[in-house]
This record gives sequence, C-alpha cells and structure tokens, in this order.
Amino acid sequence: MALIKCRECGHVMSDKAEKCPMCGCPTFPGNAGYPGGMNPSGSYPPPPYGGKPNKSQTWLYAIIGLLLAIIVAGGGYWWLTQSSKQKTGSAEGTSVAAADHVKPDAAEQPERMGTDEMQSEDLNGAEPVIEEVAPVEHQVDPKPVSSGDMMVFSGSIGPYPITMHLADPGNMSEGEFVGEYFYNERPNSVFSLMLTDLETINIHGSMRMVLKEYSPQGKHTGTFNGQYEGRGQFYSGNFTNSKGQHFYFELN
Repeated sequence: MALIKCRECGHVMSDKAEKCPMCGCPTFPGNAGYPGGMNPSGSYPPPPYGGKPNKSQTWLYAIIGLLLAIIVAGGGYWWLTQSSKQKTGSAEGTSVAAADHVKPDAAEQPERMGTDEMQSEDLNGAEPVIEEVAPVEHQVDPKPVSSGDMMVFSGSIGPYPITMHLADPGNMSEGEFVGEYFYNERPNSVFSLMLTDLETINIHGSMRMVLKEYSPQGKHTGTFNGQYEGRGQFYSGNFTNSKGQHFYFELN
C-alpha cells in the first residue's frame, strides 16, 4: 500500500481509498504511487476522472448555451405571435357574427313601389323579384279615369295575375288617364294608367298602345307597351318597370 495526497485538499491517504476522507474528492485509479495524485507530467488527470476542463471544452459549453438561449427565445416569440393572431381572429369572427345578426336599417332597404309591393316581392313573401331603384320621371297627381264605358281585362304581368279597367280606345286622348289596374292579390292598391301613345296599325282595329302606370302616390312605376286588338279586346306586349326590367303581359 502506498500513500498519496488528495489532489484537492492535499490530505495524505492510502492509494486504495476510493475518495479522500477529508474532502470526499474521488481518487484517480491511474495515479497510484504518484505523489499528490498527479501523473508524471504534473497535470491533473483528464476528464471524466476529474481535473479542470480545457479551453476548447469551455468554448463548446458556451456555444451550446448560446444556441439553447436562442432556441428558447425564438420559441417564446413564436408562441406569443400565434397567441396574438388567435385572439385577433377570434375577435374579428365575433364581430362578423354579431354583424350578421343585425337587421339593416330601414333607410338601407330597397324602396318598394306598388308594382311596388307586387313586383318587389312575390305573392308568398319570398325573395324580391323586381326592385325599384329610383323613379324614372317626376311625380304627378293621378287624375280621374275618363268617363264612359270601361272595358274589363284580366290576365297577368309575368307571373302576377292582374285586373285592368280601360276606357274605349275611341274615347282616349294622349296625356289623359284612361284606366286603372290592380294585382289580384292586393286589390286595394290601385294604379292609374295614362295614355302616352296610340297608333293605328291596320284596318282591323289593331293599335299600338303605350300606357304609363302611376302609383297611388303619383310616382311613375312602369310602362305597358303592346298591341291592342279592338275586335277581340286583346292587349299584350311588354311591361317595363322603372329599373328597366321587362316582363311579358297578356290581357283579354
């Protein structure tokens, strides 16, 4: 058995001891017989048995620590960014959902006319079919229908059944209110008819007749432009609303 010195505190101990009885420093197996626990070169034993790390190891540890710090910082920044985006998206989604449940202000709803009510929405209250954007002409005061016997026509404008009362064309004058009509589903909403053009087509009594309709409030809301068959009291052609949309009409 030989005596060696502890490389940490210098305490003399047996080379058989696994660690220093004074400081607890472990002994290096390959140093038995060397004074002070050192090898012949006089340096500390290399790791992993103990001793001081060299400079290359110190730099390696520093670089590893720096990389770990960068990774942690980058991960934290990414997490904060994603969290912020999620909160922003959630807030926007809530705003849109809330806006979807807000009813439009009355001023934003399309103006409806009397062909108004009948042409703006169908008879069952479904989606609007024809909408009034703006009156084509100035408003007028509807005048009484011309006196004399009135002819009664029934038929439709597009899909909407109507009833029309019209004066005899022989008693009509241009610029005069010569009749009226209403949609069968809404008989209380009556529109006045003004003759704006009447032209004889042939000797059989056929005429091209243009009638402008006016709502009860005096607003021009549409035009009937078609052919009138005098003998059969048949009137058909195209109806144009104030938006410029065309619908076939047929009355007899």
